[in-house]
Amino acid sequence: SLLHRGGSVAQRSLCQCARALCPMAALRSTSRVLPVLLIAALLEAGRIDGSAGSPPMQYAFGRNWQQFLGAVLSDRPLSGMDLESRLRSMEAHLQAGFDLDSFAGRTFLDVGCGSGLASLAALRLGAARVVSLDYQQASVETTRLLRKHVQQAPEALGVGNTDAWEEVLQGSILDQAFVNDLPRSDLVYSYGVLHHTGDVWGALRNIAPLAAVQNGLLLVSIHVAESVDIGDSTSEWLELKKEFNQMLPWEQEHSILAYAIAELGEHTLQCVNASGRPAAALAGGSGRFAQARRCLGEVFGIFAKEARGMDFITDAHDWLGGYPYDWVRTDEVIRFMRREVQPSMKTLQIQHSAVAGFLLTPAVVGESNFFANGQFQGHWASHTPINLAPGDIIEWQMFDGAADEYVAQGGKLQEHLIEMRSFATGGKTCWVYFFLPEHGEPCRQPDDKCISPMSILLEDMEVLGWGGDSADGLLCSPDSGPRYQVLRTGILFSPGDGSDPRFNGRSYRLLKQTFRVSGGDQSA
Repeated sequence: SLLHRGGSVAQRSLCQCARALCPMAALRSTSRVLPVLLIAALLEAGRIDGSAGSPPMQYAFGRNWQQFLGAVLSDRPLSGMDLESRLRSMEAHLQAGFDLDSFAGRTFLDVGCGSGLASLAALRLGAARVVSLDYQQASVETTRLLRKHVQQAPEALGVGNTDAWEEVLQGSILDQAFVNDLPRSDLVYSYGVLHHTGDVWGALRNIAPLAAVQNGLLLVSIHVAESVDIGDSTSEWLELKKEFNQMLPWEQEHSILAYAIAELGEHTLQCVNASGRPAAALAGGSGRFAQARRCLGEVFGIFAKEARGMDFITDAHDWLGGYPYDWVRTDEVIRFMRREVQPSMKTLQIQHSAVAGFLLTPAVVGESNFFANGQFQGHWASHTPINLAPGDIIEWQMFDGAADEYVAQGGKLQEHLIEMRSFATGGKTCWVYFFLPEHGEPCRQPDDKCISPMSILLEDMEVLGWGGDSADGLLCSPDSGPRYQVLRTGILFSPGDGSDPRFNGRSYRLLKQTFRVSGGDQSA
């Protein structure tokens, strides 16, 4: 019960009681006290959150962020990447996610602020007001520390008005009274947070009204099932996360090492072997260690630049320890936000990654972000619509059978057709649309224009569903939900409900973006 009486005093009391009541002799004979010592050790290590109101076995994300920010602000910054470099990476992430170059004149709300890096990046992008919040007190303290750091050296960090970072609040997105008191904002941001609340749908329901302003935007990033690799098991990951949170600190460090080897071992070995140094020079332990450290350092640096300024080891702790945890399906999020929340939220675009970024806007007061007065506007204005005429949509079985017959007769399929067939690995409940000559993007020769895989497929003016690579291999599978894949010369898609898009009475449009193939690179 001490765990729920609040903060560090309860933690210290539990640890002191454990030491006083459980000398080593007792440990050898009394197994019932082991859970007490285990919890005490984990609390001291900062891997379980013991703050007031925490649900059982909630990972201490805040302690992880404290260690991260301390290392970033030190004289020898983490992975050799200073705060300025990490902020530039975070700024690029926010600009891409919100599809905005500047936040000038807009208010920004950071839900689940963690280290505070996103809040500071928003401030640098010109946000008129920044409010940060987090459930765990350690995250709140970490973000306040960063805000204080900014206030002490605003010019060095490119901040003009430090007063615009108004507040750093402690509270839960699941606490309705707390949410009701939060300021409605032009830009609401939450990355990798809501799936850790224990109630992802309740969190989504509560966060939507926070962006209920004229042309408001909500960018929420959550883990989607479509990005889980083939053969991977969400249930096994949940068990591993539970196990990690019950480990002693040294066991957790061993698990982090195992995770790093699993993720980076092959790359590091290739890097060491490709170093160009004579084999004799690397034969000794010190030589290989030095080279491996250099190779890993390069990986960590690249990771920080490409992953919002984060750190691989910090993220490894976050991933393995991150509990509670929920996976969701993309179409379920789109449908839930459109039909089950107030105000109704319309999905504008999705960043297709493991932690998928959903950019949404209020369907009524945000219509100038997508379509108004009979025209595509705002975030959809830069796309060119292609109407998929029902007569030009081909049933997958027909296409696949014709390709088989062509090959059986001695024909050789073109590369783009082979590519098309390779993506429909999960089944045959798909439909094919090939881009027509009048679309103007043949994408078969160097310097050809191509339709970008980031183009958006709409069904009755709603984003159809997941449109990135289906890591789970279930594109075109029954019961896998609506999905699509934009390839070099066409689209594979499935309505998800088994209906025939030629006769279901719905309209299909592709909001196309283009890019140009350079040299011999045709990997659209």
